[in-house]
Amino acid sequence: MRSILAALPLMATLAFVLPAQAETPLTGAEFEAETRGLTVTFAADGQIFGTETYLGGGQTIWQFAGGPCVSGAWKERGEDLCFTYAGDPVPACWRFSKVNGKLHGTLNDTAGPFTITETARSNAPLTCSPAPAKE
Repeated sequence: MRSILAALPLMATLAFVLPAQAETPLTGAEFEAETRGLTVTFAADGQIFGTETYLGGGQTIWQFAGGPCVSGAWKERGEDLCFTYAGDPVPACWRFSKVNGKLHGTLNDTAGPFTITETARSNAPLTCSPAPAKE
């Protein structure tokens, strides 16, 4: 019993340190390796947010839940991955990490942080025809 009590401060310290390490932002190369050729579905607050097919080379096809598909592209900017989509020239910059084998993305904007979590992944592409991306 005494050895368990002696270990409690160490276990409490690890409980705070380990999650921070698990949420290290993915680099662009790590994100590319994790997503290339896959279609990933994301949820926010328990609701499907959207699905994205990662074509490689920073090219994507995005579909909000129930919405049309749009072509997109992402580029690494510091620790963020900034996505632009056809019809919307303003980049959405996300910080992605991998927690318990799932992608987590946090968008920091003027309204505050917004987080999405991977709910599914597939090798099958989205089945829609996107509008072409504009640079």
